[in-house]
Amino acid sequence: MFSSQSDNLANKYTVGGSFTYDNFKTQYQDLLPFNLVPLTPLNRTEAVPGLFGEYTYSHHENFTLVVGARADYNSKYGWLYTPRANAKYNISDNIILRGSVGKGYRAPNVIVDNIGILASSRKLYLDGIAGLNIESAWNYGGNLTFYIPIWDKRKVTLSLDYFHTEFQNQAIVDFERNSNSVYFYNLKRRSFADALQADLSVTLCTGFDIFAAFRYNKTQITYSDGTQQYLVEKPLTSRYRGVLNLSYATKFKKWVFDFTTQLNGPSRIPWLNGYNSEIKESPVFPIFFAQVTRNTKRIDVYLGAENILGYTQKNPIINATNPFGQGFESSFIWGPILGRKVYVGARIRIGKLK
Repeated sequence: MFSSQSDNLANKYTVGGSFTYDNFKTQYQDLLPFNLVPLTPLNRTEAVPGLFGEYTYSHHENFTLVVGARADYNSKYGWLYTPRANAKYNISDNIILRGSVGKGYRAPNVIVDNIGILASSRKLYLDGIAGLNIESAWNYGGNLTFYIPIWDKRKVTLSLDYFHTEFQNQAIVDFERNSNSVYFYNLKRRSFADALQADLSVTLCTGFDIFAAFRYNKTQITYSDGTQQYLVEKPLTSRYRGVLNLSYATKFKKWVFDFTTQLNGPSRIPWLNGYNSEIKESPVFPIFFAQVTRNTKRIDVYLGAENILGYTQKNPIINATNPFGQGFESSFIWGPILGRKVYVGARIRIGKLK
C-alpha cells in the first residue's frame, strides 16, 4: 500500500494491491431414511488478486469527501468492481450531515450461513448450491446528527440514519416452498432492505445518562417456485425494535445502577403447509434487564437479572413429539426460549494498584 498527501493536507490518496486465498472444505450428509443423502463434499477454492485506490479531499474542517474503488479477479466468479464514496459536511457546529454509497460482494456459504436449518427434518436440495453466483448489492444512505444545547453546557445528541440495500444477486434459501424441504437458488427478481433509525443520548445530570433508540426495518425478498416469482417480507425479521437504557453512577462510580428495556416488533412466521398455518406473525413483546454494581479499589461485586418478566416463546419446536419424522422444525425462533435469569459475580484486581 502506498499513501501520499500534498503539503496543504487537502488532498490525499492511497493505492495498493492485495491477494486473498480461501479454501473452504464442507461435507454434508443426511441419514434420515426419507431424506437419505450420501456424504457430499461442498468445497470451494477462491484466489483473488486485486488493486485498489482511494482519494480524500478535505476543505477546512467543514467538508470531507472520500472516493475509492477496487478491481479484483476472483478465480471462481471472474472480475469484480467495487466503487464507493463517503461525504461529510458540517452544516454548523451543532449539525453534521453524512452520506455514503457503495457496492459490495460476498461469496455465499449457504449451509454455514443458515446452520439453523439443520435443526429440522427437512431435505436439502444441494444441486442448486453448485450454481449459486456471488452475492452483490448496492448500499446507500445518510446520517444527520444534531447536538442540541440544553443547560449547564450539556447537549442532547440526536442521530437520524437511513440506509437502503438493493441486491443484484442473492443466494436464496427457500424453506417455504414446502414444509419438508429447503431449496437453494439465485435471486430471480428483487430483494431489498430499508433501515431507518433514530438515536438519542443525554446526560441529564452528573452520573445520570439516558440512551434511547428506535429502528424500523423493511426487508423483502423474492421467492420462486419454478414457474412464478412473488415478493414477500423476509421471515423472522423484526419490523421494528426499540431500546431504552437508564444508567446512574454515584461519585467515583462507587455504585452503578443500570436498567435496560428492549421492545421487539412483530416478524412474519414462515408458512409451513398446515403445521402453523394459523400463525401469521410473532407478537410484540418487551424484555427487561437490570444490574447493580458496587465498585471498590480492589473488587467489584454485581447483581443482575435478564428477561425480568420471564417472557418466552410458547411451543418453539414444531412437531416436537416426532423429532425424526417429517414436519419437525426447531429453527423458527423469534423470541426468548429461556425465562428469567438472575446472576451475581465479582471482578478482582490482582497485583499492585495505582
